[in-house]
Amino acid sequence: MMLWELWTNEDRTEWTFLESRGSERARTRLGMDDHELIWTVEAGSRNEAMQLYYDYMGWGRYQPMLRPNGTPYPEDEGPCQPGATPQ
Repeated sequence: MMLWELWTNEDRTEWTFLESRGSERARTRLGMDDHELIWTVEAGSRNEAMQLYYDYMGWGRYQPMLRPNGTPYPEDEGPCQPGATPQ
């Protein structure tokens, strides 16, 4: 399981959902110094994390990106791999 974080700015007009591992570096690179951590969730895969995020935001069912054959990408379906490059 990996920890995921939801960040927003003070007026809540910008939202960013990141895997916790490497998020400090990503937030610095994205100029998010004024953002506040508002929610965290653990998930076993990127697609699971995205569905939980969609549930939190009230957006309904998450539609994962699919390969040309119509199946989800294996790296989005399987366990999050330690050492993988954060998105």
